[in-house]
Amino acid sequence: GISPSMQDISRVPQRYTIAGRQIQELKLLSEGSFGFIWLAEDTATRQKYALKRIICITNDRLHLARNELEIMV
Repeated sequence: GISPSMQDISRVPQRYTIAGRQIQELKLLSEGSFGFIWLAEDTATRQKYALKRIICITNDRLHLARNELEIMV
């Protein structure tokens, strides 16, 4: 699983630039063994999104995250 210190850091809302948009995490919705699901919004349009923040602490997890991303797009 994710270490306790990584879990604490991952519960802090972050801001990202994704495809030229500023996305702000608003509320932690769920957490699992690989990461966290956040309610997030585009700061310009206020459009809401579910954002999955995946914690990749090993190469295997990074590979799984990349596979999941390829499936989603």
